[in-house]
Amino acid sequence: MIDRRALPTINDADFRRILDALQRTKEGPVYFVELGAFDGKSGDPVYHKAIEYQWSGLLVEPIKQSFDMLRNNYSSNSNVVFENVAISREHGTRAMFKGGQHSAASLQRNINHDTGVITEELVMCITLESLFKKHHIRQIDLLQVDVEGQDIEIIDDFDFTTYNPAVINFEANVLSNP
Repeated sequence: MIDRRALPTINDADFRRILDALQRTKEGPVYFVELGAFDGKSGDPVYHKAIEYQWSGLLVEPIKQSFDMLRNNYSSNSNVVFENVAISREHGTRAMFKGGQHSAASLQRNINHDTGVITEELVMCITLESLFKKHHIRQIDLLQVDVEGQDIEIIDDFDFTTYNPAVINFEANVLSNP
């Protein structure tokens, strides 16, 4: 289990420099996986570099409205594929909770944002291993995870013996803990 207190933080400008360095040092095209890609732009630290460098990758977003915007926002990069699913430890259908029209959705209900109307959307869930097998992923250069509270679970389950990303970026927040 990852100790959140021991994790380093990085600002946006430094992360963009890391992504530029990844591009410069990679001998072939950069391949990225983004879990919780939302609309592809809003608060996304990878979008501009993926477009600028025409990176190849897999973008995963479970909420249909956000998924449709994601596809549209990445229309200038034909090197990416999309999956309209959530990552979970089990296959099936689960409810995702959303606090507002432009807020992110989560597989767990966020008690800190339960001041307004909470909507639920049923989404298909698959395991990360199944997703990688489906898309024949063998190497990942950049793993970007922003899945609203499930990030640590995904990192804990990640197979580092098979995939060894040069860069991993994820949120280490807990939704029920401000």
